[in-house]
Amino acid sequence: MTALYASHNQHLYTAAGIRTLADIADLSRGGPRLETLSSSDNAIIFWFNTADHLSGRTQQPRINRRATELLLATTRFTGGDVPLLRGDIVITGRNSHGKLADLTDSQIHQLVNTKTRWRDDRQLSRRLDRDHRKRRRQARKAHPANIFDSAPF
Repeated sequence: MTALYASHNQHLYTAAGIRTLADIADLSRGGPRLETLSSSDNAIIFWFNTADHLSGRTQQPRINRRATELLLATTRFTGGDVPLLRGDIVITGRNSHGKLADLTDSQIHQLVNTKTRWRDDRQLSRRLDRDHRKRRRQARKAHPANIFDSAPF
């Protein structure tokens, strides 16, 4: 099966050889908490991991802006209410019977060349900035600098 892989590095890759949900879980590092969102026409499925930790990390992975923009472009969400997708995302197709299917060439072309509206892009950028500041504050709170532990000069 042909799918798109939206990596955490914000690039899109084609993924071939996906046969089962376990393959999707492995690619998205999903494990037991693999979830989905569908496009407005239910022809495209976004597979993602909702676990609080990934690969032994205690923090959530960074937001995958590219995958979030694709979800925004294929649904009726706005930049203010689209779910912020994190980590690695697998995008597959769905056939008329609701089963997992290949992405067609036209679907891949549509996804790769999609653009968000300027208002949605601005709202999404503000939300991403807010999330980034929140995560920075949480990191500082979890690991405050202790001047008494530093080496003497």
